[in-house]
Amino acid sequence: MTVLVAASSPIGFAIAADGRRVSANGEHWSDSAQKIWSAVSPSKFAIAYGWCGNTRLETRVNAFDFPSVSQEVFADVNDTVDNAKPEALFQNFVQGVYLRLRWFLEGVDSSLSNIILPEVIAQVLLVGYVGQNPVQFTATFAHHKGQVQVPCLRSHDAGEDDLLLLSGSATLFSNLVGPENASLEIATETVRRYTQDCVDHQCSIEDCSSFGGHVHVATVTKDGFHWVIPPIETK
Repeated sequence: MTVLVAASSPIGFAIAADGRRVSANGEHWSDSAQKIWSAVSPSKFAIAYGWCGNTRLETRVNAFDFPSVSQEVFADVNDTVDNAKPEALFQNFVQGVYLRLRWFLEGVDSSLSNIILPEVIAQVLLVGYVGQNPVQFTATFAHHKGQVQVPCLRSHDAGEDDLLLLSGSATLFSNLVGPENASLEIATETVRRYTQDCVDHQCSIEDCSSFGGHVHVATVTKDGFHWVIPPIETK
């Protein structure tokens, strides 16, 4: 499980994640994993994004890593950016990841049944700017009886979703007050504190039990992506 949360402000977004990584069968791998990345193309877009779920699928001979594939796809869709239609960037991004996932699975046996168990494979949270436009999107990659499904892409209004939780403790989130029209500094501290609370309560709150590790936090504005607390591991 992962903590992955974002908050908006009038001048930018803050995004935070924990550092614990486990395998699909629950084996503990790391407490210093990177779960947030950036995609920046000057004058076109500045995006911060994070993945949760089964973000790496492995066979005996090959692997599909959602974060690594994301970097490739953002490079490919750079020339398709239309500031008048910011959602097109994310539609092309999701389509690019989806096609690569299908190609990978066709090389296996077109079935996910021997790789993962949950129907939801992985989810991604993306916040930032396309041109001057603030954007928030989430996407879900899933399968049904081993066959990968067309991803579900959802847009979130920054004015309505000041706090956007993709994965984390519902118990702690229910008591969290969104930083409406708050400064970027307050938004940053809000997501940092929430993520750290999820980690700190892993032994005392049931839906925090799978969280842990190093909390990392970033901001994204029209000027680009910036680490507030960088991850220990980077790739």
